[in-house]
Amino acid sequence: KRNRKKKYCSKECQLGIWIQAGGDTAEKQGRVLEYDVISTLQEMGYEVEFSPQKLIENRFPVDAYLPEIDVYLQADGIYWHAKPEFYLDEELDENQLKHRRNDLEFEKICLDKKIKFARFWQDDFYSNPRYVLQNAITTALNRYSFFQ
Repeated sequence: KRNRKKKYCSKECQLGIWIQAGGDTAEKQGRVLEYDVISTLQEMGYEVEFSPQKLIENRFPVDAYLPEIDVYLQADGIYWHAKPEFYLDEELDENQLKHRRNDLEFEKICLDKKIKFARFWQDDFYSNPRYVLQNAITTALNRYSFFQ
């Protein structure tokens, strides 16, 4: 039996192709939130790197990278990232626990390397997309301003 799974040169390439293909493919891959974030950023006039899911340290994907201001943005889904208002710690499943651990490790790496990043929740984004994105960008830009 042949393996029909598509091969990609890297995870970054695979994730970029999903987004590049548009909304239908993004939806099938569970990436509607990321697609909506990137579309909104482009409507706001930001240049979003061609491969929207850029990898930090070759393992942590972020949803959008804005090269002209060197900012990384991460949209966290309510389920996968277990938004505390919806999920008690003792109720988390294995996937949610894994995402929580990865989120903490990602943030530590970004802080240690002074990478300008910000996270926001899915429900907050959909309630007021432009406001949430502008607030996230401002947060990222101001994250290390006290060092300068």
